[in-house]
Amino acid sequence: MKRYHSIESSEKNRCCDQIQRERNMSSANTPFNLDILKLEPKDLGLLGEVNELNIFSSGSTFHPNGLFSTVIFGQVGNNLRNRTFGYTDLHCELIHPVIHRAIVSCKAFYKQIMEGSVTAVWDPKTKTFEKDNSEKAQTGFTFFMEHLDELK
Repeated sequence: MKRYHSIESSEKNRCCDQIQRERNMSSANTPFNLDILKLEPKDLGLLGEVNELNIFSSGSTFHPNGLFSTVIFGQVGNNLRNRTFGYTDLHCELIHPVIHRAIVSCKAFYKQIMEGSVTAVWDPKTKTFEKDNSEKAQTGFTFFMEHLDELK
């Protein structure tokens, strides 16, 4: 039992180390600058929600709830406009690119599940995915995300 636990801990430590290495990558290796940020509903209170696809509402006026909103971000030319944040509710959960890279580097099998090229079942005892070709097997990003928080 202890040996199994140490192997499991070792695997978890390896993944955590990988995540830390990914976070410490130089900016030259990172295509864009994204930090891991988990927002709760209470954190969004002061931020304006961008919930409109239209850039303009009429003529040359920016839509008040659009990506270039002057209501949410401030007037064009104002210095605060470049430092004001808003948010868009995507109505789904996503994996941060750094976390995705770390998960995939731990087990390539996870990437295959997410892209839908391999079927698997979730094992609640071991808290991991097992390859399976039976009718009860599933695949895809949604299936993977259903068990992400439980994954060991």
